[in-house]
Amino acid sequence: FFFFHDTAPHEIYPLSLPDPLPIHWAVLRQRVKRLLTSSLSLKKAQQLQLEYASIQAWEKLQRQLLDCLSKKISFPKCLDQTIQLFNQTFGAEQVWVQDAKNQKLLSVETLQHRPEAETVLALLEELMPISNQIVYYSDTLMGSDSNKKEYSKVGQSIAEELNIPALLMAPIFSPQKFWGWLMISGQADQVYDELIAQRCLDMAQWIAIALA
Repeated sequence: FFFFHDTAPHEIYPLSLPDPLPIHWAVLRQRVKRLLTSSLSLKKAQQLQLEYASIQAWEKLQRQLLDCLSKKISFPKCLDQTIQLFNQTFGAEQVWVQDAKNQKLLSVETLQHRPEAETVLALLEELMPISNQIVYYSDTLMGSDSNKKEYSKVGQSIAEELNIPALLMAPIFSPQKFWGWLMISGQADQVYDELIAQRCLDMAQWIAIALA
């Protein structure tokens, strides 16, 4: 004969784990440092990639403009063909060219007159163009150079009239005359550096050659 004895079920207790050992502050600092280094390296790589793309676009833009000049392609059509390169080179959202002779403000993408043109042209008349003078404006940061400050108020008025957050302007000069302004608008957080400013001046010189 076999006798079975019912026993009460065993009580189940949660598994008790030892408290985690405290992380030494030096180890924690190293972990944080590695994370920051990894993040900064990624940002730096992305920045270098953007700079490289900008350099390539700038070189290609110059070649295409030279090709347009050699083929005697009309200036508006030439700009219309190169707008994507303008965007890549200058981080531009829009590009305008003010024709001082005919008092026109043209948007390169559409080559259409804008309703704000008359007001903007009046503001541009307040600027005394200098052949090597760049006009800066940015919602994020105003230029620190004294010459930039001199033009900032008019630049701000033009930017507000066109409803753009950042503006870079270069006068279009030839030895004989002043042709107008090259105006490039950027993103809200964009601050133009000296390299981009110099490229804008160079591009204005190319446009002067095309208009001459």
